[in-house]
Amino acid sequence: HWGGGYSLKAPVDSAPKRSLHDFGDVLNDNLPLRWVFRFKNRVTREFRVFESIRSSTCCTAFGPLPERVKAGEILEIPVELKTSGKAGHLWGNFVVRTDSPSIPFIIMELRANLLDPFEVRGSGSPVEVVQGHPTTRRYEVILRTPSSGPIIWPAVSGMQARFEGKSSQPSRPLGGIVESTRILAISFDGNGDAGSRSDSILFTWPDGVQKRHAIGWEIVPPIRSTPRMVLVERKAGKAAYTVVLRSEDRPFRVLGVEGPGVRSFQVLSGEDSRISLQILLAPSGLKEVSRLEIATDHPRAAKVRLDVISLGAGRETLK
Repeated sequence: HWGGGYSLKAPVDSAPKRSLHDFGDVLNDNLPLRWVFRFKNRVTREFRVFESIRSSTCCTAFGPLPERVKAGEILEIPVELKTSGKAGHLWGNFVVRTDSPSIPFIIMELRANLLDPFEVRGSGSPVEVVQGHPTTRRYEVILRTPSSGPIIWPAVSGMQARFEGKSSQPSRPLGGIVESTRILAISFDGNGDAGSRSDSILFTWPDGVQKRHAIGWEIVPPIRSTPRMVLVERKAGKAAYTVVLRSEDRPFRVLGVEGPGVRSFQVLSGEDSRISLQILLAPSGLKEVSRLEIATDHPRAAKVRLDVISLGAGRETLK
């Protein structure tokens, strides 16, 4: 039977047989990596294979195993590592138990370093795009190929994406694999409301093979508030809260603050594109959730939103 690990103990007078195979650097085509371990029966009688155990049911597998191995014959143990959707260093352990006095336990290990044949570096984190400001982000694209094969770059489509310049000179082979790089430029127009966005780029090779790659970005308002939300204890009396506004693109001025509970405001400091102001609130005039609007002379951010949450008790905090 197959299990999820091994903790079996061999007899004191019999040491386990161990074997390791390392595939080294492998271009991951999402197909299993297969290997056959071979062990000769060196005793004068046949032995029985009665148990097979693997370290992981999701990433490893045994092939067909014989029930008995005659004297002088070879025991073949086919095993595999499943590579679909995986990257980096991968390993798997396998154990076979027999009733042979010479090899009661056979412990095997497979290792591999999986490399993505096509990698877009730096695309894991969303890009911040200021609302109304087109921007271009550049990524390093790595193409890995066997040293004996041709270097063929795909065409790119979608999201105003394009390759810039020519491919780099292929690096020296490492484990039979060469790397080439190109710069991929993607333009973001910054149109639309603030918030998260996602789309994908399609890479197409001459033989029709395609790969889609997701890209995420966030449209941010030209002026952002820190904090974006104020928590206020609902109690008698007025309280002052400090808010910092920062512009992403140009200097600006604060013209006023409006909303429930606002009594006054004061600009504490202002330098370039950053303004610190103090807002005096009367908690008794607030709703459970109130929205304040800070008016500015910025052409694309005439009003900056600030939410105020009124709490029944506790200390005033900022988030």
